[in-house]
Amino acid sequence: MTDPTPGFLSELQRRNVFRVAIVYVITGWVVMQIVDVMFPALNLPEWTITLVAALLIIGFPVALIFAWAFELTAEGLKRDDQVDRTESIGHVTGRKLNVLIIGVLSVAVGVLALNQFVWDAETPDAIVSQDKSIAVLPFVNMSEDSDNEYFSDGVSEEILNLLAQIPELRVIGRTSSFQFKDRNEDLRGIGDALGVSNILEGSVRKSGGVVRVTAQLIDVTDGAQLWSETFDRRLDDIFAVQDEIAAAVARALRITLLDDVVARAEPPDNTEAYNLLLTARFHLRRGSARDEDFAWDLLTQALELEPGYAAVWSDLGVLLRNRSIRASTPEDSQAILSQARDAVEKALALEPDFAPALTVNAHIQVANWEFAAAADSARRTLALAPGESRILGNVAVIVNVMGQLEEALELTNRARQLDPLNPVTRFNQALWLQRLGRLDEAEDTFNQALEISPDFPLKTHYSKNFLLQGRLELALSEYDKLTVEGERLLGLALVHHTMGDELSSRAAEDNLVQLEGDQAAWKLAQIHAWRGDKDQAFHWLEQAYGLRDPIMGLRFMTEPLLAGLHDDPRWTDLVSRMGFPEGA
Repeated sequence: MTDPTPGFLSELQRRNVFRVAIVYVITGWVVMQIVDVMFPALNLPEWTITLVAALLIIGFPVALIFAWAFELTAEGLKRDDQVDRTESIGHVTGRKLNVLIIGVLSVAVGVLALNQFVWDAETPDAIVSQDKSIAVLPFVNMSEDSDNEYFSDGVSEEILNLLAQIPELRVIGRTSSFQFKDRNEDLRGIGDALGVSNILEGSVRKSGGVVRVTAQLIDVTDGAQLWSETFDRRLDDIFAVQDEIAAAVARALRITLLDDVVARAEPPDNTEAYNLLLTARFHLRRGSARDEDFAWDLLTQALELEPGYAAVWSDLGVLLRNRSIRASTPEDSQAILSQARDAVEKALALEPDFAPALTVNAHIQVANWEFAAAADSARRTLALAPGESRILGNVAVIVNVMGQLEEALELTNRARQLDPLNPVTRFNQALWLQRLGRLDEAEDTFNQALEISPDFPLKTHYSKNFLLQGRLELALSEYDKLTVEGERLLGLALVHHTMGDELSSRAAEDNLVQLEGDQAAWKLAQIHAWRGDKDQAFHWLEQAYGLRDPIMGLRFMTEPLLAGLHDDPRWTDLVSRMGFPEGA
């Protein structure tokens, strides 16, 4: 039996199917190159590019079927089975197709050259791609109800968080970007202040169950608009809109997204729960006790509507952890901390890779002296979100607790680049410098934090810096201004001893004991270590150890006032008993 394959291939060649395929593929590639450049420049929606690509793919088999089934004759287009083989001019059509192939190949080479040497060098997209940095300004609330400001802020922050997960993109943190809220400043000036080349801004109009989000991407170097679009959707589509905006920004900056790069915690089925979460966050950032109580009510309402909402459980854990720090007794602190742990564990059971929950979990583990577990949580968080300033800052705190100050400083420097106007980041940076003994640099950085936020509560450590520098009169003046009495008395005891006034130092110490009782153990350990009385210092450290003082856990490894104890075997023993991982 004769093999039919050669005959079939010959027939494909006779009917010019191969030539048509080559012409179609080359022409399709040229079309997509032009579309990829021109459509964004014409501000056409993202989906139009996808549509052209889909039509070209669908058209390919149609073209091949058409080439197989029909032949161009001197009398016009006819079905192939209606053409006498002796009258076929397929060979003539083939020669014309050969010429056409050469022509489209020439065009393709020209387009490739344009793409390489002209478009990539001159279009705004390519210029921007050389500095892939962006700040997301708070979207303007255009709703009739001014109370919807929480929603526009929340949408802005969600988009910012999505963009921060793109490794190629440097995204300025929320604290710095939101410094420009309600400030009608020139975008170039904002770009200079934040150190970015691109700014995303927009507006949100919410009415009932419908939301309109308008967004535009601006190149601040020349004010050119790189992309803009308006989305009119139902409220339950808001997550899709946020994803679309993040993807469109990435495309405008010539960044190729992988499917798993831009990810979020599982969105809720109930949009009202999302509304409640955004409102709670709005109040939590205000910081007052009244706002915190209101946020508590909102978060619990959200969980009633959506019990499986990981982000709500995570935020509830943050709120409870903050309350535990302010608790009046260690017993109360531990009880609240236990509630915080329950909330975070529920968040992680729902979303095991939810970075914000892992971060607060690490801090809860530190407060419980579970240092090795905290280090693991911090490393895992950093691997999940290496481009988020808040994550970098939080991991730096955990690394500092372990005594790894150089690494903590490096992480904080990276966080500062992403969030240059965040006073917390500047404060932590100054703190690590102080603990490394770089006191002049620490002073400059403390002052920078105060320039950003004059009321920032860093006075205790600021005063300590003058003590460590030996600028005793200034240290005494600053310590005496402290409004937290326990911290003031600690500082006075330290400075008076250094000045040689033991009577005043002992008086401050006695007042501290009278004020705080057993809770003063950690402070008393610092006083006696600074005086060089190692036996008393270790006595009080053992008392603080018995209380599992959370502040002792945070500062033990890096507290400069305890530096004189490090060569004592009792120090190594205490490090081991506290549970710090090997190498801390």
